[in-house]
Amino acid sequence: MRIERLATLTTQRADAARALIAARQGGQPVAPLLAADSWTAAGPAVATEVAKLKEEQMALLAARDTEQYLQAQTTRWTVWAGVAVNLILLAGVAWLIRDDHAARNRAGQVLADANRQLEARVAERTADLSAANERLKSENLERRWAAQAIEHQLRYNQLIVDSIEDLVFVLTKSRNISRVNPAVVHATGWEPPELVNRPLADVVPLQPQADGSLVDPVPRALAEGRDLRDLPAYLVDKRGQRHPAHCTLLPLRDGNKVVGGIVIVRRDAPAQSSSS
Repeated sequence: MRIERLATLTTQRADAARALIAARQGGQPVAPLLAADSWTAAGPAVATEVAKLKEEQMALLAARDTEQYLQAQTTRWTVWAGVAVNLILLAGVAWLIRDDHAARNRAGQVLADANRQLEARVAERTADLSAANERLKSENLERRWAAQAIEHQLRYNQLIVDSIEDLVFVLTKSRNISRVNPAVVHATGWEPPELVNRPLADVVPLQPQADGSLVDPVPRALAEGRDLRDLPAYLVDKRGQRHPAHCTLLPLRDGNKVVGGIVIVRRDAPAQSSSS
């Protein structure tokens, strides 16, 4: 609006100036033109409008400068806030990285400790296994020696029993024959497989007592674990013939438990006929 008014006043002033120039060139008097409002009032009005326009423009410039300052201040605050946020984020990331490294170090230390403990346990277990293996080797060797000693002892015992001239019967607790020596085979004609598991009474029956009664003391003697000596009996050979004999029972113990018995039979000498 003010610019349009200024343009109107300027146009009027320019028209007055052109009229004044035309009057001078035409030799006409210029005083009336100089005294006219279009000339005298236009100049101050233009100056006034220019001054007001200048003031308005200065006010606009000041407002714009203020607005730019505020925008720049806002921009600075925004930038500084962004820098602060970035610093905070960087600090947070650095803390997270440090914490992650610390956690990794702790985990590595825990894993190293666990590995050391595991290695120690494995070494201890290996030592225990080695010691146990050595003990087992020693025990196996001792058992082997013991088994060999028992085997040798049994062989020696068997050799001793086989070398006895008397008839030897080894009985189970149920009074069945489990083993005989060669003297039994020679005296009866029975082979060992024919005698094994047979009752002793089939081969060595006891003789009846003087009153004719027959009491078998062998079961009670085995139950009580006591010896029976010089019992009158018969020795029955494979042909069924009976030969007078005497037998002795010795209980066979395993620790404090009677597990069987040994019967030693001696044949009686044949009676000699008296000379007439």
